[in-house]
Parts: sequence; structure tokens; C-alpha cells
Amino acid sequence: MKLFITTIIIMIVFMGCSKENNPMTPTIADSEPSIMGAYELTIDEKTLDVILTPKRGSSLYDKHIVSGLNFFTLNPCNDCFYIESVGLDNNNNIVLDIHIKHPFDPAKRPDLDVFDTALVVVPSRDTERKSFVDIGEHVYTDICTNQDGFTKELEHLIGNNTCCPFFLIVDDSKTGFNTWNVFETGSTCSFSATFKKGGYFNLYLTMSYSSNEGEYVNPQFNREVPWKVEAIPPTFNHHDGWNKERDLIVKVYTWRPNNIYTVMVSIPEMTTGFSHDSVSGNGNPYNPLVFIIPIRNETLRSVGVYTGIVEIMNEYENNYGELIHTPDGVTNDYYRIDNHSTYQTFEVTVE
Repeated sequence: MKLFITTIIIMIVFMGCSKENNPMTPTIADSEPSIMGAYELTIDEKTLDVILTPKRGSSLYDKHIVSGLNFFTLNPCNDCFYIESVGLDNNNNIVLDIHIKHPFDPAKRPDLDVFDTALVVVPSRDTERKSFVDIGEHVYTDICTNQDGFTKELEHLIGNNTCCPFFLIVDDSKTGFNTWNVFETGSTCSFSATFKKGGYFNLYLTMSYSSNEGEYVNPQFNREVPWKVEAIPPTFNHHDGWNKERDLIVKVYTWRPNNIYTVMVSIPEMTTGFSHDSVSGNGNPYNPLVFIIPIRNETLRSVGVYTGIVEIMNEYENNYGELIHTPDGVTNDYYRIDNHSTYQTFEVTVE
């Protein structure tokens, strides 16, 4: 296996740079998701050769340059984002262990902590999507596994309305200790992203950030939508009747539990379900909201494995949000976010 890593210049978009190439604090009062970096990834599934390159000098829609180069010309960060290792898990999925470093010095800019940082994976070539007609969505179900959820927050930036998988970079649910998923200035972190197969992908680092005026106020600085979803499916027996109910357990991690108004479930050609009320939890890393949703094999599907999806529908002030992107380090671009749901897939077995 060979691992090819080109020089990486991480793109931090703290909403602008001054003429002296120093980032300025944004003026927004509450958090909005933002682009922190953009990269191209190639994985050869036969040799496990990997090529990772930043999207610098390239463009989105021929006008939006994806680069933080103007800031890092004087202070390049050559080791802010790179792949530490590549391997296979027990199911022959491709596991990338990734290292990320916050490039700013906390002694100089202690105000640049970011929150709920995630890696969103988007295939760069035609890729099969699974259709979930009952909820009206298409989902890239076959490119990753063990993802923390699926999102459509990049829809208007990338021109693609398919639900894309994402992986958390800082995940407080793994420790049970609440730091608001902070990625602190000057800190480093390692995380894993698991791919079902090789191919060509665009990677987008996203984050939540807001003006702190010397003090962080959470959860105002965090994402408004759920940041992680787990779905624990039941197993059906093929002798079960169409009205035999089994429980799907859904765990939702969110800083704003009161914003969730419906949890929808769809297993194509098998069943649908929903819930408005959780049975326990408050959404925190150590106490997620728990929804129990009865589902049935209504169409008496035969022995096999069937992919389902859960959608966490989230209320949003003014019914829409904005994704903030600073393509040249000076100008702020705003992309409307119409969909405020977080999704997760699961597999139901009929045995």
C-alpha cells in the first residue's frame, strides 16, 4: 500500500481576512455552519493507494475559488490535514485515519475555537443513490459506513440535493463529557472515516462558529440541528405476521432538543413510522434523546436485509439558514440552507 499526501493548506474561513492577512471575527450574532476546508480524495480499493489534495486553484461554478492560500502564503500550514494511515476493517471496508490540527496560535487568537466540526463526503463522479420515496429523499447509502449521520446542508454550495454522509471530528458522545464538541485553537485531533469502496470524492470540513466578543456562549455557537444520530434496528422473523410490531430505537444527540418536532422512519416497500415524543434523554452527549418507534413488516418481505432511514426533522428560525463560505479569504458568500433535517440509515434483517 502506498499513501500519497500532497501539501495540504487547510482553509479556515473565519468570515474574512484583513489586509495584513489576519482573520477578523464575524459579526453574526448566532452560529451558522461554515466551510473550514475542501479537498479531493481518490481511493484505489485494490491497492489502497490514496491521494488527498486541497481544492486550491480550482473553482466551484467557475467563480468561487476554494482556498485559504491568501492567509497561509506567509504562514503555510503543511500538516493541518492529512491521512495518517489506511487499512481494512473486518468487513473489508476501507478505514482512513485522519489527523487534523487547528492552525492558529491560541496565544494570538484565543477567540477562534470552533464547534461541531465534521467531514462531509460527496462523490465527485456519478454514484448510485437510494431513493426513499416516503420521505422524498435520495441518499448516498453505498459510499460510507459507520457515519454519524447524513446532511443536505451543502446542497446549494455543491449543486446536489442528495443526502451526504458526515463524520464528526470531535465527538463528545464517545467520552460522555460535554465540551460542546469544541475544536480548540491550536489543538490537534485524530478521527476515522470508513468507506465501503474506493472512488473519487470531494471532502468538505464544516464547522459552527460565531462572534464571541471574548466569551464563548454555548449552545449559541453550536449547530442548531442534531449533530449525531444512531439507529438500532430490530430483527424480524419471516414467520411474523404483517401486524407484528418490533421497536426501532433512535438516539439523537442535539444541543437544541426543543427544536425537534418529528422523527420519521422509512423502510422502502416494508413500512413507515414516526414519533413526536422522546421517551428519555435531553440530547446531551451523555444522555441522548431516545425515541422508540414501532415498525412492522407490513408487506411480508422475505428473508434478507433491507435498508431503512430515519429523518430527524428540526425547526429553524425563519424556516431557513445560511452556509457561510469565504472562497478568497475576504468575501463572504452565503448559501441558503432549506433542509434542517439530520438523517441516519440502518439495516433491518428478516431471518
